Amino acid sequence: MGKGMPEYDKPPVVEVVCGVLFRPLKGILAPHTGVLWERFRSTFSKCAELPLIAPSVETFDEAMQATIELTDVPPIPRLWFLSDREDRLVQFQRDRLLFNWKRVDPTDEYPHFQDVFASFQQHLGELAAFLEQAKMGEIEPRQFELTYVNHIDPAVIAGDISGLGALFPDLAWRADQPRFLRPPEDATWRISFVLPDRSGRLHATVRTLVDASTARPLIRFELTARGIGADKTVAAMPAWFATAHEWIVRGFADLTHLKVQKTAWGRRDV
Repeated sequence: MGKGMPEYDKPPVVEVVCGVLFRPLKGILAPHTGVLWERFRSTFSKCAELPLIAPSVETFDEAMQATIELTDVPPIPRLWFLSDREDRLVQFQRDRLLFNWKRVDPTDEYPHFQDVFASFQQHLGELAAFLEQAKMGEIEPRQFELTYVNHIDPAVIAGDISGLGALFPDLAWRADQPRFLRPPEDATWRISFVLPDRSGRLHATVRTLVDASTARPLIRFELTARGIGADKTVAAMPAWFATAHEWIVRGFADLTHLKVQKTAWGRRDV
């Protein structure tokens, strides 16, 4: 943790995702994925198939065009390897690996970034060992990614969407004069910031939605850092993630109201 980084007794975070996008592993075929799952199966006893995630690469070169690598190898689906409680998840496809921690019960405690990142490193190491044993090459990172998903009860702003400015001071519904429009039914807000040395961007998104499990309204506040530094090796990964984590923590504190941080989430400055 960086000096002066705030911590919270009851953070609203419900999911953390660490990921790496790498050059496609063209040598991996569908039969190999079963062998790969065996390396994870003692911890991740369940599996599922999902559609592929399309690459979304941060670039600062406006002239650079997105490139599509043509291959004769048929696609294989994105694979989920899930723990028994489904609170931990490894996602794999030919060009990426992600590790998710998810809060599946309101009493689940957030394990903190260091633990989530250590698990991600462990599982990435498992993939690297598998590739080495199968003589399929090495992981060549193209981009790293860190995402924090927060679910916020609208009660912290008296339950009215027009009061979003009380939670996000930079997003306010003006109510200081008569208006033709009534308070909005829902809202979406996006903003992005450049990371130091143009090593990526921090994206912040606020959405109002309804919790499918409880049918109650909630505010989804998502912070995602994506990018890569000048050193594009796996060895440089911890330094990039340390920066990304600091920007997400400080960004959360910067974009939400200090009063709500203290009263709703028990902010502590360390």
